[in-house]
Amino acid sequence: MTTLEMHADLRPETGGATARNLLRQGKVPAIVYGNKQTNLAVSLELKEVTKLFHSGFLTSTMIDLKVKDQDEKYTSHKTLIKEVQLDPVKDTLRHVDLVFINPDEQEVAVKIIFENKDRCTGVKRGGFFNILHRKIKLLCKANSIPLHVNIDVLEMRVGQKLLVSQVALPEGTRLAMKDDAILVSIIGKGKADKGEAKPEETTK
Repeated sequence: MTTLEMHADLRPETGGATARNLLRQGKVPAIVYGNKQTNLAVSLELKEVTKLFHSGFLTSTMIDLKVKDQDEKYTSHKTLIKEVQLDPVKDTLRHVDLVFINPDEQEVAVKIIFENKDRCTGVKRGGFFNILHRKIKLLCKANSIPLHVNIDVLEMRVGQKLLVSQVALPEGTRLAMKDDAILVSIIGKGKADKGEAKPEETTK
């Protein structure tokens, strides 16, 4: 589990004009919700969130969110980033959704690292390494959130598919997605996989 501290300011006003003003100030509007808690409208430092976004571990890093109110008082909340919205033209962050962590059991989207994907048998024989899911959804306790899941694909051959059910899950976690979902397949050149998923553009 990796924890990152971030500071946030309460955002008493919402709406498009307020959001644009925050972005001009180097901040990004955000909302924190879930776990039967009152929603919080806040603003975050754009540089901090952008750095985490490009790290690839956006949705599996626990964020210790220090929220400052109008009286300059801070409250601390354990959160996870659920999703980010990108500017369709500039491809920069324009909004962030976070969730309050449930300490008993939390759903989390964890990045998959495919080890040896450029050296696997199927690719060496001319196949195309077709990634269908770049993240795996897990349920676990807040103190057991894995940063990533490593899968060695060295022995995969052309025509072979890797299902979620074939993955050794990190200790203390269980699946939060269908176990017959295809994570990756190796297809011959010129062929398409009917099960191809949409690109994950907003949650690296």
